[in-house]
Amino acid sequence: MTSIVTSMSTAQIAVLTTKQIGALASSDIAALSTAQTQVLTSLQIAAMSTADIVSLSPAAIALFSASQLDALSSKDVVALLPSQIASLSTAQVQTLTTGQVAALTTAQVTALALELSTAQIAALTTAQAPGLTAAVLASLTTTQLAAISTKEIAAFTTTQIGALSVSLTTAQIAALTTAQAPGLSAAVLASLTTAQLDAISIKEVPVLTVAQVSTLSTAQVQTLTTGQVAALTTAQVTALALELSTAQIAALTTAQAPGLTAAVLASLTTTQLAAISTKEIAAFTTTQIGALSVNLTTAQIAALTTAQAPGLSAAVLASLTTAQLDAISTKEVPVLTVAQVSTLSTAQVQALTTGQVAALTTAQLTALALELSTAQIAALTTAQAPGLTAAVLASLTTTQLAAISTKEIAAFTTTQIGALSVNLTTAQIAALTTAQAPGLSAAVLASLTTAQLDAISTKEVPVLTVAQVSTLSTAQVQALTTGQVAALTYLQVAALGASFTTLEISTLSTAQAPGLTAAVLASLTTTQLAAISTKEIAAFTTTQIGALSVNLTTAQIAALTTAQAPGLSAAVLASLTTAQLDAISTKEVPVLTVAQVSTLSTAQVQSLTTGQVAALTYAQVSALISELSVAQTPFIVNI
Repeated sequence: MTSIVTSMSTAQIAVLTTKQIGALASSDIAALSTAQTQVLTSLQIAAMSTADIVSLSPAAIALFSASQLDALSSKDVVALLPSQIASLSTAQVQTLTTGQVAALTTAQVTALALELSTAQIAALTTAQAPGLTAAVLASLTTTQLAAISTKEIAAFTTTQIGALSVSLTTAQIAALTTAQAPGLSAAVLASLTTAQLDAISIKEVPVLTVAQVSTLSTAQVQTLTTGQVAALTTAQVTALALELSTAQIAALTTAQAPGLTAAVLASLTTTQLAAISTKEIAAFTTTQIGALSVNLTTAQIAALTTAQAPGLSAAVLASLTTAQLDAISTKEVPVLTVAQVSTLSTAQVQALTTGQVAALTTAQLTALALELSTAQIAALTTAQAPGLTAAVLASLTTTQLAAISTKEIAAFTTTQIGALSVNLTTAQIAALTTAQAPGLSAAVLASLTTAQLDAISTKEVPVLTVAQVSTLSTAQVQALTTGQVAALTYLQVAALGASFTTLEISTLSTAQAPGLTAAVLASLTTTQLAAISTKEIAAFTTTQIGALSVNLTTAQIAALTTAQAPGLSAAVLASLTTAQLDAISTKEVPVLTVAQVSTLSTAQVQSLTTGQVAALTYAQVSALISELSVAQTPFIVNI
């Protein structure tokens, strides 16, 4: 059935009461022409039900005036169809009241967002925030974006945040949550001012991706606050390290230290490196320490741990000053590799403290020994002595050698002692042990002075080899003390006998007598021979007795045993005086051979005592009968 309103004029429509309007069916309202709807008053529209409003054609809505739109209730606005919403012009949209805007659904907000005024955008609620889609947000002007409340911003999804193509306000940035921050685009981040960057909370900083922070310029990075820098993750630190200011580097924590990767550290300037705190340095890995290409500060070196020290590069070590070297603790010194300490210059080595030198390992000492000062050598411990290898010792100067303490000397091996090519001091020689003495080289022994020889103890003398004592000169042999001579083995006596003084010969013991070999005895002078004690003579073998080429003394002849007498040579017997012949006991006479007695001259035979004649054997009498005097004949027993 055709609605009656279609027959009414616009004038009639305009005068209908609110009751009359309210009594019309929605179908009647829908039948109104655009001309008829244009004359509706705000009161008439307010009297319509929501169903009536929804029944109006989009064309009719498109012609609504500001007052007519104002008459729409919040319920009416929410109920508007998409087609009705789409029919609204920008001018109409911007006449919507704050209440009407706040009543819009998210779908309506999406449809109208680009038409809203800044005031209307500011009036949107957090519930309406989803209506500002990525497409909408990407099209907003800076002014429109600035109108969005911080509450709405806080309600945005990461996708919405990522769609922002212009800068947020400082307040809006401050309103971002940790869930939203990762959504900020590179374009937005790159456009942030110092104030805006400052608005990023320390909770949001660590959730930013490496890609995001990498878009920040050096100027932006250097405006980050100390708190923000301290909030950076290790991955973020790695990305930004080269852009950080010295103050910011100093603000890094030990937890962030791993972010200063080898590549980053290798690129830092001396100033940037110096800004790294000692706590951060102490948190570095060996790899990080090894990447440092510029000097650490004295404080930073002092902060190194024993696990880090082996990571110091040759370049860094070679650049260390005395003060910096001094900062290396005695705990770190022994963990440095031989390759590391080998990079130190002589000046650097000699700048090491006594404590550092004492902390060197034997391997390190071997590498550095020739660079050490005399004071440093003197500071070495017995535990370090093995580090002074044969090769090192052979190259030491007399001054350096003299600096080695007696305790160190006493800790040397025979091989080390044998490598010494210059004189030891008297005190060092006195410190030698019986195990070391056999290691003394011929060159060293040959260079010993009387005082130095005197320092060889009587315990060490007998352990010297025959080859060693044979290198001693006559002057050195004759400088040996009575005690040292008494300590000689018979083999050593054999090697040195020809060089002995008469005093030295006189001090020899019966145990040493075998050392006076036939060759030695044959070379002795009458004076030297006379110095041999009767006890030594009594200890001689027949061979030794036979080697005597000069006279024995009367006392020495008297000391001969019956076993020795047959050893007397013809030359010796022929030289005996009456007194010496008289010293031959009656026990020794009969053991003399016929050949021996036959060498005696008539004068010697006739000087024999009656006892000696009585002791002659039959064979001896037969050999001497023609020489014996008439006075001696009655005393012959064996005839």
